[in-house]
Amino acid sequence: MSISYIAVRNECRRRMIEASGINPENDLQVENYVFDPKRKKAWVSEFCIGGEEIQLSSSRSRISSFLIQYDICVQETSGTEKTETISESIARAFDVSDPKKSILQTAEAEMIVKSVKRESKKMTGGFVKTVLLTLDVVEKS
Repeated sequence: MSISYIAVRNECRRRMIEASGINPENDLQVENYVFDPKRKKAWVSEFCIGGEEIQLSSSRSRISSFLIQYDICVQETSGTEKTETISESIARAFDVSDPKKSILQTAEAEMIVKSVKRESKKMTGGFVKTVLLTLDVVEKS
């Protein structure tokens, strides 16, 4: 069997949306979809970087260092308070010190949040606060 990257991404996305309060229909930029940020004050860009899958047995596999990145973006005129608020709520939702927040489940796998890193940067015409999740994903037997 193989671990579904989509299932892992979707479970993390569900929690991120719930924590941040963003509207996924209007304020979430994901791969393979057209998104125009010009009229947005704030939005979240999601990147699922994945990791290397290792076969543990004939029926189980593991992905260590599965990376999911959320970039919280705002236009320059909006200031950075919104990026700070949203990034903090996302980071708290995946808190590694709290087992209720650091362990996620799908029907086929268990994900353990190993680290949550936050970083600020300037982009052309705005600001970005990045939240990078590192997960350990183990297929259920």
